[in-house]
Amino acid sequence: MPLYLITGASGFLGYHLVRQLVEDGADVKILDLNPPGSSRTLARSIAASLLTADPPPLSRAADDPKAFRPAEHFHVEADAAARISFVQGNILETDKLEAECEGVDGVFHLAGIVKHSRDNPHPPTVEVAWKVNVEGTFNVFNAVAKVGERQGKKARIVYASSSGCVACQNSRTGPGGDESPLCEDVVRGDQYGEYGKFPYYAAKIEVEQKGMPLAEELGLEVVWMRPTMMLGPGDHLFRSTGLVVSFLKGSIPMVPSGGASFLDVRDSAAMFKAAMELEELPRPNPTYTLGAHNCTVRELFALFAKHTGVRAPTWSPPYFLLHAAASFLYRASKRTNTTLDPVRAEMGSVFWDCDWSMAEKELGFKPRDHEETVVDTIEYVRKHHSHPKVNGSKPCSGPPAQWAPKVVNTLVVALIAWGVWKYFGRNRGPSTLSSGDASRV
Repeated sequence: MPLYLITGASGFLGYHLVRQLVEDGADVKILDLNPPGSSRTLARSIAASLLTADPPPLSRAADDPKAFRPAEHFHVEADAAARISFVQGNILETDKLEAECEGVDGVFHLAGIVKHSRDNPHPPTVEVAWKVNVEGTFNVFNAVAKVGERQGKKARIVYASSSGCVACQNSRTGPGGDESPLCEDVVRGDQYGEYGKFPYYAAKIEVEQKGMPLAEELGLEVVWMRPTMMLGPGDHLFRSTGLVVSFLKGSIPMVPSGGASFLDVRDSAAMFKAAMELEELPRPNPTYTLGAHNCTVRELFALFAKHTGVRAPTWSPPYFLLHAAASFLYRASKRTNTTLDPVRAEMGSVFWDCDWSMAEKELGFKPRDHEETVVDTIEYVRKHHSHPKVNGSKPCSGPPAQWAPKVVNTLVVALIAWGVWKYFGRNRGPSTLSSGDASRV
């Protein structure tokens, strides 16, 4: 049976991909900073290892067999769990990468840092995230190529890119898919500097632009998977399902004016597996956008409300109000609360409609009904989350809909008034003052 290396398998997608692979008889080797199921997050661990001279204090956990319990974390039978091994390391360690690529039949590269903020100073910074997401990916490519040259056969790489490379639009002009151009104009933006308007998606575009010619130069088979937002059961860190958690708490006071797209993580994992198992690639560097349901944010919240009984927010402020309020609150919180980051307001105001017809045609992709995904997501989150409003131990009727518009409108009016006062206070000259005013200057 084949042996696969998976980078970043401690996450949501990795959980389901490992399960599907070992249940089908494959052997899996996980390369990650933490054993799957550990409490420290991948992002914090990578930030610690990059920002300090010392490696993150994880070696004891990695060496302790009790710290890695594959049967318990992946919920598989003992015989399947015996085919899962864990190796501590990160994708910036080139020697480690080469060593772990020895003898594998394929590499699933999932590791990365999801960092949407442009300027939040708390680790991992946008610079660290860029280094991991871009340079780390090229490290994987080079390691596979070097090992393949020695072994006489280069392992196929299935890479987790993003639908945000092609399916990000300022207006709803049609879904983006594998025959669409990269949406650099929306994701990068000349005025936003090196890391773009949306740094995470800009990094994925950077990898695709530079990685595809690199793969051809190195003689690698790389399949570029572009999943949209993933929902479903099994997100034990509540990252991908964080929007559902916030909805259940009733902490979303308004509806952004943009769109959303999602698919079931189990279907996404199945397509990653199918891409690895293709006998021959249909063309060099094939891409597969994955989605299951395109909608507006308002329609998404209505779906959540339908299956939770929690009232959905109804107020949809103009974009300039939403962005101004988020920016003000973000600065007021000294950039400690990432949920107030204005980047999230910007992301909620664009559209993410996907076209997954290429995956249907070449991988046999048949996404399950989107409402099944929503129901299973809510059931899992309510069962496993500790917050009383989320798990249902404390009733939540919905967002504070009555006072939210008043608060935001008041904040924006105050901001405008402050700006006008600052402008005229700084720019008016002595000639505009009365004699009485001048005596007090």
